[in-house]
Amino acid sequence: MNKKRISTFLVALTFLMAMLLSFTACSAKNGQNGSDRTTAGVKDVKNPLLNSIITSDIHLGVTDKESPEDPEEPSEPGEMKFALSQDGSYYTVTGMGDCIDTDIVIPEEYEGKPVKAIGSYAFSSKSKITSVTIPETVTKIGRDAFYNCQALTKVYITSIEKWCGISFETIYSTPLYRTATGLDVTYVPVELYVNGELLTELSLTNSVSKISDWAFCGYNLLESVSLSGVTNVGDFAFYGCVGLESVTLSESVRSLGYMSFACCEQLSEMVIPEGTEEINHYAFYCCKSLEKVKIPSSVSTIGEFAFDNCVSLKEISTATSNTAYKSLEGNLYTIDGKTLLQYATGKTETEFAVPAGVASISDWACARTKNLSRVVLPASVKHIGDYAFAMSEVLVKVEATNTLETIGAFAFKNSINLKEITLGAALAKVGRGAFDKCISLSDVYYSAPREKWSSINIDSYNNSYFTGATRHYS
Repeated sequence: MNKKRISTFLVALTFLMAMLLSFTACSAKNGQNGSDRTTAGVKDVKNPLLNSIITSDIHLGVTDKESPEDPEEPSEPGEMKFALSQDGSYYTVTGMGDCIDTDIVIPEEYEGKPVKAIGSYAFSSKSKITSVTIPETVTKIGRDAFYNCQALTKVYITSIEKWCGISFETIYSTPLYRTATGLDVTYVPVELYVNGELLTELSLTNSVSKISDWAFCGYNLLESVSLSGVTNVGDFAFYGCVGLESVTLSESVRSLGYMSFACCEQLSEMVIPEGTEEINHYAFYCCKSLEKVKIPSSVSTIGEFAFDNCVSLKEISTATSNTAYKSLEGNLYTIDGKTLLQYATGKTETEFAVPAGVASISDWACARTKNLSRVVLPASVKHIGDYAFAMSEVLVKVEATNTLETIGAFAFKNSINLKEITLGAALAKVGRGAFDKCISLSDVYYSAPREKWSSINIDSYNNSYFTGATRHYS
């Protein structure tokens, strides 16, 4: 009886071993055939740098390694992840996977289809990456794809025209931009190579029509830009190019984008070409060396703060045939002369008599002046905008008339040497923090009876230097 049981057990064991060997052989065969390994539409691919090494080994008679059996946990070093587009026409690089390379090369194609995008956060916070090669096939780079890649110092491309057309989703989509806190930018040298040559001069002749948003943002090795045939310079296109000294634009240009040349600290002169219609908000913000700006007759729109914080600016000139804007003594006004848009804050004059007919001083219009100590407002001025004279370090005296009605929020904020201001009976409102940190303000001359003062709506926030000054009534 026992012998019969043992015989049955041995037969069953032999059958199970045969099945196991058959299954193992099948699995090995599948692994050698390189079957696709897909997890939720994301695939792994060997890094091209590693592929080149493997290819060399094959010529020496060394065979390739087998793909790992677990598709969700690749064990081979040098693997990036790719995702197939919904329409199945291209791939997106979605992450590093197990790639341990410091020099990243994005392939032009994967599995016979082009690689057209780098996904959001694909290389975010990969602190060991030192270089990246981006092929011409890439047309989009997602949100924060290169955020916090602090060791990244070299970017390689083969077509500057294709680069200008890439859609960068955010400021950290471009590998050229480095760490920033607000507008205080800390630059780490990043070198852009086009076909092996370091790019320091950008010259385009009828090869592209638009410079994409963020395209050269933060590229501080760029020294000159010459654009012919370009109609649109995108938002932030050259923002933070601190080494940029000259910009030449052709008459093809129609629009300069939001902050397109902001914080280009070495740019000293800007000639806007005839044909340009729009200068967007903050276009030349914080160009600290900018001294002269020429605006043609074709410009019909200048956005807010387009030349704000250009502390060296001495002259803004407009074509006499411009129907939207005019220049008086180097300052920018609306064509009707009723609004002062921008005072050339780098002028050496110590006194400024606002021209008769001006009704409003725009927000930030006279902020950050370095030499202006006395301002005289005509009877036509009724409104002083927000931050209009903020941070005017040497401003001592402001003389307004009986017609001034409102003083905007933070209008004189941080004008620490302002000692006296003359106001009139028409004053109805003093905005939030209008005299914030005006620590030297000692005298307010009010050309109206004492009882009239109480009718003024004075915002209580940070206006104690104003309310606490000695008041002189008429």
